[in-house]
Amino acid sequence: MYQMNNSGRHLKLHGLFGPIIPYAFIILAATSTAYIVASTINYLGFYPALYQVEANVTMTTFLKSSGSLLTTLTVKNPSDYSGLRISDALLSTFFLPSNSSNPPLFNQTRLTGTGQRFLALPPHTSISLNITTSLTPGQFSSLTDYLRVNSNNITSSCVVQVKLSTFLDKQLGYVDLPIRLQNIPLTLAD
Repeated sequence: MYQMNNSGRHLKLHGLFGPIIPYAFIILAATSTAYIVASTINYLGFYPALYQVEANVTMTTFLKSSGSLLTTLTVKNPSDYSGLRISDALLSTFFLPSNSSNPPLFNQTRLTGTGQRFLALPPHTSISLNITTSLTPGQFSSLTDYLRVNSNNITSSCVVQVKLSTFLDKQLGYVDLPIRLQNIPLTLAD
């Protein structure tokens, strides 16, 4: 049988490449380890971050010229977690009178609107969303009459629901923040 003697052959790396290869593997291992540690620390902040994010209505304005309501919503992420996105911001509004003898307006059929979708919510930031609710001619007329009867002094009662998008969307769907009810004065703009 044919036999070959390889005892004289050795793999030798000459020149610069010989000493660089072990160092390249050390650098690659250190970089991979740093990435895994950073990702793990970020992941450990996921569940606490869900309890820290909050949404607040900061202003509701009746825009007479366009026949709509403009509501400003602020969503805060005070945590260190960096994987959150605002998937939905839902708003329903009705109005409370300045005079308690008058009934609320749109309490049974609330005015609804939605905000921008899939905005990144980085760590330690606040994002402002503008939610525009278009009014039908009947709603516009009812609101202007209600303002006149209450001397342009009414309160917006806003129910806010914000949903967050995370890396678990495919398994669990969106994460709902607690529903929040806020009463703030309605401002007027022409």
